[in-house]
Amino acid sequence: MDPHSNAKAFAYNRDNSDDNYQATTTWRNAWAVPTEMNDKTAAALAESDADKRNAMYVELQKEVQAKSPIVIMFQAAYQVAMDKKVNGYVNGATSDFVYYRLVTKD
Repeated sequence: MDPHSNAKAFAYNRDNSDDNYQATTTWRNAWAVPTEMNDKTAAALAESDADKRNAMYVELQKEVQAKSPIVIMFQAAYQVAMDKKVNGYVNGATSDFVYYRLVTKD
């Protein structure tokens, strides 16, 4: 999945007013994200160089951890058991986000 989905949820909120509904964690928690962080989030979305874009999102993640009033405490873990002969399986963010066409069995 694209990292922007989380960046938009946790590092972007240009208008925190009650009349500007946004389905983001920042808006629901009334965090008026600093302009500089909003700008960095928008810039990361527009970056076409994959390595630069990745570095931008890593920096945003660190900044959110340091400055945000939102604390992420738990992350779901999926456990998948399979035979050693199965190759190419990647567990997606959700159970229906698996590319089964990439799975092979020796």
